Amino acid sequence: MAILFKTAISEDKALEKVEATILDGSDRDGYLNVMTEDMERAEASERGRHTGEFRDQVDAALTDAKRDAPFWLVYRRTEADKGISANDIRNAAIRLTRGYDGTIVIALSLLGHDHDDGDLELIFICFREDFHRRNFRVRYENKYVPD
Repeated sequence: MAILFKTAISEDKALEKVEATILDGSDRDGYLNVMTEDMERAEASERGRHTGEFRDQVDAALTDAKRDAPFWLVYRRTEADKGISANDIRNAAIRLTRGYDGTIVIALSLLGHDHDDGDLELIFICFREDFHRRNFRVRYENKYVPD
């Protein structure tokens, strides 16, 4: 068991970080994964390619999520999360939110060339109902999550 949902950040702060990281001019790889009850979509942007198209894909995914599931929890994966990857957090979020109707899980990673603090890895858990978001937070935030 691990504590997976511990580095929560506000929705506004997350969106600011996404915008700043995409636009900072760094040569990064970008990965976007959107999972709903009905579909899974993955997008990638390799180093040296146009960031504008990837930025549009990220913006569209977040806009759709805000429209369909407006109550968000956002978690940031950091280097302090030793041995836990963004995929581990994403997979746990998908597994734990299956009982919440209309939930969308979005994983976004913007990774630079070197191992540095400029990497951004966020997991957005978007709920259709506010009471689902509150319930998830009470049950899993800063708590051990069973395998």
